[in-house]
Amino acid sequence: LPHSQGFPPFARHLSPRPPPSTMSADKWAVLKDGASSIASQGDGVPKTRTCSFDPSALPFDHKTHTGVEVQPSDQLFSLVLSHLSKYGTVMEEDATSFRMSQAEKASGGSKHGGCCGGAAGCNSDAGPSLGNISVSLGLGVFRFSHRGQELRALHQQIGDPVGTGCGAQVLSGLVLFREGVGPSAARVIQEFLSELLAESERTAKNTFQVYRWHIQYQFWQRVSRVVARPVASVVLPAETSQMLVDDLEEFLSDGTAQFYQDHGIPYKRSYLFYGVPGAGKTSMIQALAGKFGRNLCYLSPTHPELSDDSLKSAIEKVPDNAIVVLEDVDALFGKGREKKIHQSPLTFSGLLNALDGVGN
Repeated sequence: LPHSQGFPPFARHLSPRPPPSTMSADKWAVLKDGASSIASQGDGVPKTRTCSFDPSALPFDHKTHTGVEVQPSDQLFSLVLSHLSKYGTVMEEDATSFRMSQAEKASGGSKHGGCCGGAAGCNSDAGPSLGNISVSLGLGVFRFSHRGQELRALHQQIGDPVGTGCGAQVLSGLVLFREGVGPSAARVIQEFLSELLAESERTAKNTFQVYRWHIQYQFWQRVSRVVARPVASVVLPAETSQMLVDDLEEFLSDGTAQFYQDHGIPYKRSYLFYGVPGAGKTSMIQALAGKFGRNLCYLSPTHPELSDDSLKSAIEKVPDNAIVVLEDVDALFGKGREKKIHQSPLTFSGLLNALDGVGN
């Protein structure tokens, strides 16, 4: 419009163009040499991490080492921390950071599971006067040896405290290092983890370990070691007990295992124990576990968060030499396969597929 009509020039209605924005240091940070990068461009934009640790926190050159991250949701996380907590495992000059808490006792043995899936300490070398205190690994960098080869463990905390069912918690992280780069260095750490896992699943004489399926983190959490009872101590008809023992002995024989393998049949056997409360169902299972050197894995199919996929994953991840115990299966479905627990996502077909489906 012409200026004579009292309107200012059109350009005056436009606000000045803002200068190009520049990212501040607190919005965009990149560590040197590409070791780790954290990118953020404002709220709602995900951050990117390319390294699971801060290289500046390490007393050695991380470029000359191979690192293996162990997730907190993995069973290996608590196994490694418990192993490093044992007296004499970590080199003495590095054994300067520990955590101590009141030990929790479990029936027939020591407790290995912590709150929210955390790792509890190992007190096998503690005297009777110290058995009420649980010792676990603190934060820091720890050197230890495995079969004459030196390894390092970085136990760290990441981020800010968040609320959980066990109160405020900070995410923990664990990274194992071996000097050298390439597959050979990673294999040393892999062999250490493999032996640690195999040792945790090995049963001692007259004892067995108890596991429970962790719904949230999807792994079998070791909770206790129990002293086994003899089969003869279970109050049941002698012919019933002997029938079970004979059947299991035949199933565990080399000839039976070879038959299953030759015919492509999944090598497993299922039993349905039924009876009134106190009839001896659980006692017989524990006695069989002790007699045949098997661990017990308890799974509650009535859990409101146990879906078909979660049950199938639990069966597929069962530790070696284990008996899986499905508790209160009669509370799931009626005679017409209708659900008795409506909030349970588990279906009848999902239960059958987990027990006898393809791939199990």
